[in-house]
Amino acid sequence: LGRLVSADEHGVLVRSSALGETYGVVHIAPATGTEPPLIPADPDVVINQVQRVGDRLIAKCISPDQAWSLRVYGLDGALQKTISVAELGLPAQSRLAVMGGSGDETSQRFSDFDVHSVGGNQTFRLDLETLEVKARAERTTDIDLDQIQARSLNLKARDGADIPVQLFQPKDRAPAFTIVYQYGNIGLPNAPHLIPWAQIAMELGGAVAFVGSRGGGERGADWRNQGTLDRNVTIHDIEDAARQLQREHGLEELVLAGRSW
Repeated sequence: LGRLVSADEHGVLVRSSALGETYGVVHIAPATGTEPPLIPADPDVVINQVQRVGDRLIAKCISPDQAWSLRVYGLDGALQKTISVAELGLPAQSRLAVMGGSGDETSQRFSDFDVHSVGGNQTFRLDLETLEVKARAERTTDIDLDQIQARSLNLKARDGADIPVQLFQPKDRAPAFTIVYQYGNIGLPNAPHLIPWAQIAMELGGAVAFVGSRGGGERGADWRNQGTLDRNVTIHDIEDAARQLQREHGLEELVLAGRSW
């Protein structure tokens, strides 16, 4: 699997699973073809997306426990900085959205990115010269995070695979219902983020479970292929996760929801 990162007169940069299940980045020159890996695959993180901004490569990464981070590389492939979502003071499993340049004359110096969590969305700016990160705006949310318990689960599929599930429920009482949410089957992680109906559900005393079934981008290329090549695998993962939430975690009233499948 490959995805174009950038192209210029010197060649193209591609995020590729040819370097490993967790992806790396290769440079393909017009005259000589594929060169040695620019960014090797790292077995400890999946490179979910790579963007070029100025003379930096910004990689959006996700770990086996579904914690997100940004890695900043030079065009020579040297790792210059790692920024974890947790060190920004937000839940580690919050979804990252990199927006590239800032859209004005400073686009080659700054890169903006959003962190999406059930507790709201917050925008940050990365200075590509100093590699410092600053918040651009206050987090937007109406949810009292002190009243929400966040749990990261690994539930078993019928064939033994570990299905990552991020569960958010009231701290002081059993939830009245639980929305089991699935997104995609197109290689993108189903990471927690603020959705209006999910916010309403939690305000009404419900819980929300984000299921990272196969077909998504949670665990690399093979995880994606297992679901995209056989949609029944995805359906079985959702069913198996839902039944375990009922059987082992006491969440009896379930509502299945999703989109873009």
